[in-house]
Amino acid sequence: MYKDYQGIAKIQDRFLQMALILLDTECAEAMRLITAFPECFTKTASAGPIPLSVLKKAEEMKCQNNADWDAIDSYLVSHNVIGENGEFNLPIISFAHSEKVQKEFGCDYTIPDKIGTEVKFGEIIQFEEKDLVVVENNAGGWIECVPAECVTNDLEK
Repeated sequence: MYKDYQGIAKIQDRFLQMALILLDTECAEAMRLITAFPECFTKTASAGPIPLSVLKKAEEMKCQNNADWDAIDSYLVSHNVIGENGEFNLPIISFAHSEKVQKEFGCDYTIPDKIGTEVKFGEIIQFEEKDLVVVENNAGGWIECVPAECVTNDLEK
């Protein structure tokens, strides 16, 4: 079974939503939750779009559950929740605030002047004629984005 993040986003209870997001669908207890909440699971894999509220809550929960991580370690959060090492396996495009940071952390690009460094989570930016959604803005020097087609903005404006 696969998670249906659109269905999970509709769950009102924040803690139940977190449990469903972080659920290991291969464990023995998972089938009880899958049976109880069939609208939150599907038999076919879905590449999205994933609601931004789900990404945000998953990041918050991961930070709360890992004492080694803090707000400064947003690279770990993005890559271990959203990116290739994470639950959602979304492609992350990273932008460094400077060439030094780009080299030090291996960011894909430096931030173009037209984007700037003050973008916020969920904001849409355009880079090389492609819409990207900001999923992390690390005060330490980089911004991380995912392609806009991978997510849907269900957060209140």
